[in-house]
Amino acid sequence: MTRAQLAMLTSSFLWGVAPIFVGVALDSCTPLFIMTMRFGIAVLVMSVFIPKIQHRNGLLYLKTPTIMVIGFLISMGYLSSTIGQNLTTAGLATLLSTSYVMMVPFMTWKLKHSNLSKEIIFLAFLALVGMFFISYNGDWNNFSNITSIGTLYLLVAAVSWGLNIVLTDKFMTDMRLQTGTFDYLSFLYASLIYTFLPLFVLSFFLAPPPTDIILNVLPIFLFLGIFGSIITFGLYQYALSKMGAVNTAFYLLLQILVPFSYEIVFLRITYSAWILIGSAFVLLTMVTLESHGLQHLHNLFLRYIQRKPQNHC
Repeated sequence: MTRAQLAMLTSSFLWGVAPIFVGVALDSCTPLFIMTMRFGIAVLVMSVFIPKIQHRNGLLYLKTPTIMVIGFLISMGYLSSTIGQNLTTAGLATLLSTSYVMMVPFMTWKLKHSNLSKEIIFLAFLALVGMFFISYNGDWNNFSNITSIGTLYLLVAAVSWGLNIVLTDKFMTDMRLQTGTFDYLSFLYASLIYTFLPLFVLSFFLAPPPTDIILNVLPIFLFLGIFGSIITFGLYQYALSKMGAVNTAFYLLLQILVPFSYEIVFLRITYSAWILIGSAFVLLTMVTLESHGLQHLHNLFLRYIQRKPQNHC
């Protein structure tokens, strides 16, 4: 396993754990306040590194329009997915929020002019089928009570996540081509700043919870700010620079499996065949991507194309 793969697995794990802490905080605070505190603490802690960032001229990243857009997309993704989840069922929210895995290859193809291979499209479809099985779980009620506005919010979240992945990858690549290097610390600080600012502005329209409640959930905010944001985003950005947008998009799906793994291993909860099969599909895409399986899949498609004219004879 490479360092990039390990970083992406750790990042996906922390992203999968974060909703557990968010769920606890939601009993006392609004989603907007939680996210504002989460990224506010992240920015505050990261400010310790300002002298080091300034020494590298990394504060120039704060003037970069692309990073401003990336931060805005992260904020938009969090807000849209939270609102959408409250307007639809959990099953549909999970499926639509993770549909970025289908969007990223096409976005990469359009924005970076890279090849859009049949193998990647097939794996993206297979991963989405796996997410459908997990969301469906043998009960169509998981897709009931659907509202068009809720679906729209979730699709906005998926597009935001997809664009964030592709633009971050493109920005890192362009910076290396232009300057020959890339400063991860400066990029992390700037992207967190522009993620926090839209949330901070919106928070003025809502009254904060009482001080005693804030103090009670402060440990959760600290975890989300330091581990769920700084470390998670830092590892994710490092892995993205090494693995590329498409592979990173597939790896991010692993965060969905974290709660299942915890409950199976530690709580001894038994899940249905639908969830197990769906999880196997998602894991299969990872194995195929990070092994010779992608080449085998390419050879399989190639043999099919070579035989296809013979079938018309």
